[in-house]
Amino acid sequence: MFKKGAKPWRIIMGLGNPGPEYRNTYHNVGITALRALAAELQKEQGAAPNWRNARLFRYAKYGPFVLAESLTFMNGSGMAAAAALRHFRESPERFLVLHDDSDIGIGSFKLVFKRGSAGHRGVQSVLGALKTKNFWRGRIGVRNRGGKAGEFVLKTISAGDKELIYRAIGELTKKVIVND
Repeated sequence: MFKKGAKPWRIIMGLGNPGPEYRNTYHNVGITALRALAAELQKEQGAAPNWRNARLFRYAKYGPFVLAESLTFMNGSGMAAAAALRHFRESPERFLVLHDDSDIGIGSFKLVFKRGSAGHRGVQSVLGALKTKNFWRGRIGVRNRGGKAGEFVLKTISAGDKELIYRAIGELTKKVIVND
């Protein structure tokens, strides 16, 4: 599909909920991952991000990437995703969405293409807005207990879980940048 070494994604969007009360929650792991990616690219390129605001998202350009942070609530993420693709005149195939995933064990991640939402409402919103499954997803595991995702995703990440999540985000960040 892509030449060896070529990045399949150009726009990378982190999903979560706006506002300080959601900042350190499991549901905001996508935005946390996007910010970690920005920090890593800043180290590589030696330049601080120049974040700009658009209507439903904010963004910064780093080399071949546009990093975009959804400014909508999780269930409305599709509006931000569609707006970013229109703004940058890019196809869904070149789009990577970073999000929490309670179907994956904590400390793990998966990069997938052309998949359904598996019940994740933010991803379902993106699928509905883009009218296609043809985009990439960085699924970051947040499940460390039984029960329904709705029972814990809006809670503050525990210290032990934070260590595991940040380790997974670090590995995902390397994979996204290098694409190996």
